[in-house]
Amino acid sequence: MTRLSPFSRMSRRSLIAAGLLAASTLATAQTKPITLLVPFPAGGATDQLARAVAQKLTEQKGYSIVVENKPGAGAQVAINSLKLAPADGNTLFIGDIGAFSLNRHLYQKLSYDTERDLQPITLVGKAPLFLVVPSNSPYKTAADLVAAGKAKDLSYGSPGMGTIAHVGAEMLRAKTGMKITHIPYRGSAPALVDLAAGQIPFALDPLASSTPFLKDGRLRALAVSTATRTKLMPDLPTLAESGATGVSFAAWFGIAAKAGTPAELVRKYSKDIGEVASAPDMVKRFADLGIEMAPTTPEGFAQFIKAEADAYGPIIQSLKISLD
Repeated sequence: MTRLSPFSRMSRRSLIAAGLLAASTLATAQTKPITLLVPFPAGGATDQLARAVAQKLTEQKGYSIVVENKPGAGAQVAINSLKLAPADGNTLFIGDIGAFSLNRHLYQKLSYDTERDLQPITLVGKAPLFLVVPSNSPYKTAADLVAAGKAKDLSYGSPGMGTIAHVGAEMLRAKTGMKITHIPYRGSAPALVDLAAGQIPFALDPLASSTPFLKDGRLRALAVSTATRTKLMPDLPTLAESGATGVSFAAWFGIAAKAGTPAELVRKYSKDIGEVASAPDMVKRFADLGIEMAPTTPEGFAQFIKAEADAYGPIIQSLKISLD
């Protein structure tokens, strides 16, 4: 009989201990409530996704999830809360392109490092933005708005500094020569309320948060931000078709844990979230709101975050956008 060396026996014990620890971590994470941090107020696209995914995970996978809105400082308030939590999978973060890929180019003194502090779990969905105006706006087309913005200064609202709505609007300004002033809000909902009331002349926002305002006639959509028209509104021109040649951008949303969260738990969360996000009722629900559900593996999401950061870095630098 072959005898195991002391080193081999130690290695085997270490592997068994690691396996037991991973199993214990998984079991503990499933019994404790999970806090899902949202860096925007209730009502916006990120918040709607968070609550829908949380509900589905509770109903279908037995999770217990509390959605907690922590807006402010370009997602830094929420991510700092994540950093203070243990890396046990019981605190998660759902954010958009700004939090994951844009902030590193927008802030010289960012309070977190995406690669160092966040463990990507999965991309959840992608969405175009819509150029929206009050229902009584004198601007009937995006070309009308662009022409007005060249003649006088127009203010616009966004969900916050450094969001894709902010960066996209600045791309629009640079390409068209518009004179525009940014008014950042703490999320989409308050910006759209002021827009519908005529306090600001236009905004760029995902359809998920704009839909209630569009359906009840308080807002009108003039254009879509993507390179091609959306099948949701096939008659709606793109910004490029409206005179903003070369302007295209989109929002996306993903979920992450604190760096150091056990890999087994990250893979389980990714699998479970991917399954509920891909359910036919979820796909239809968010397709109607302009969001394409697109879950990934943790590795796939990490690669996507980097690719988006690399793509937008030169754009932000050329626009000279800095938030500190």
